[in-house]
Amino acid sequence: MSDASNERSVLAGKQRRPRIRWSRPLVLALASAALFFSAVRAHGDDPCNDDAILQTGIKVRLEKALELVRGGCMTIPGPIWTVVQKGSYSDGNTVSINNRILLIDTAIAAGYVEAESLAVSALEGGKFPDGTELAPDTGAALLEGLGPALTPYRIGLLLDVYEQVNAAVVRDAVIRTLRNSDRPEALLPALDASWRSKASGPEARKTFAEQPEKTPDAILARVIGNLPEGPALDWAIDLAQSEKGELSMKAAQARGK
Repeated sequence: MSDASNERSVLAGKQRRPRIRWSRPLVLALASAALFFSAVRAHGDDPCNDDAILQTGIKVRLEKALELVRGGCMTIPGPIWTVVQKGSYSDGNTVSINNRILLIDTAIAAGYVEAESLAVSALEGGKFPDGTELAPDTGAALLEGLGPALTPYRIGLLLDVYEQVNAAVVRDAVIRTLRNSDRPEALLPALDASWRSKASGPEARKTFAEQPEKTPDAILARVIGNLPEGPALDWAIDLAQSEKGELSMKAAQARGK
């Protein structure tokens, strides 16, 4: 599934996305983008299209790679694009998964859409293109990198990750990342955690501190009032009915629930 084909909100209807399976084979969704970027490089339009980084020592290569990614190249330089997809440079030198994710997150922060698509595909399938699997800690680090590049689809993806990957490090990362969005559904993990997860309670409270309302019940009431029909609203209604807060229950009744 490509992120580009799902930038519209998938929360407005009843249909759900496929379950997050961080152990299934990754279906690559970057072929067309890769062809485009290869064509750009082939025409020599990218001033960063060289293999100079491969001439640097392995100890300084990460620093140089990060410098290039932050340097405003038109696309991610070829050798770096290779390493974030495959986990190794073309000369055979490998990088740790943590440094690989650091490169991807840095590229996302710098505005490279191909890095965004790579991260989304890895989160959907639980693996990088070379088959390297995401563990809870590495998946959490990768999804936090999407903070500057959230779309309705990506928010929905993070909601699925929160629901389906039961690990505190992942759920905390989802709550932190969703603070970058002002969409009502982005508050659902924090609301869920405030009542159902002692481990994620501190992160939830940080989210609530940024809201105009004083209580989770009041925040949930606003969320219920602003969500369209669909899975996100169902989740919010379930929270209201489970916790039986006065304001959120009134909001649910006003929606006919």
